[in-house]
Amino acid sequence: MGNVSKIDVQDCHEAIRRCLEYTDPTRRVVLFGGSHAGVIIGRLIGEYPDEYAVAVLRNPVTDLLHTYNTSDIPDWALAQSVNAPFDFETGCNRYADTSLVTYLNEQSSIRLVDKIKTPVLLQLGKKDKRVPYSIGIRYYECLKANKVPTKLYVYDSNHALIEAATASDCFVNTVLFLDEHLHLSL
Repeated sequence: MGNVSKIDVQDCHEAIRRCLEYTDPTRRVVLFGGSHAGVIIGRLIGEYPDEYAVAVLRNPVTDLLHTYNTSDIPDWALAQSVNAPFDFETGCNRYADTSLVTYLNEQSSIRLVDKIKTPVLLQLGKKDKRVPYSIGIRYYECLKANKVPTKLYVYDSNHALIEAATASDCFVNTVLFLDEHLHLSL
């Protein structure tokens, strides 16, 4: 708690690096995840732009400040980033100054978007209250503006993207995106 985009990112990168030592260090790594994993993956592809082959993000938290301001769980952004309490009666926290805004911006993966080279597939749910899809749309627009190979799919779904038609479409589009960027020869 209180170390989002720091310890979690370092631990994941180190774990991947160590796993590759025992397999094939020349292997191309695909990152896949959503929600909080979106924080980690967004930072990984921004901090290590030449080390990951493809990123697939489902309803990712790429902007902690936006998440704090729009999510149905604003306390999550505070707990993960500054380990601060949230008062559910007032909707406030004890960090009601500009230092919180600055910190949340600094820890957000969207601030590294200009360093990203990794192709990114985004899958977003329009009804997601946990990570409003406007966060993903903004991330997508920034990636496109920086000419990062990117695709976006928006579904009439919520945070989990688990309805049969949605899950099936996500699966097929993920495989197609991986094939396009990894040349799997399907």
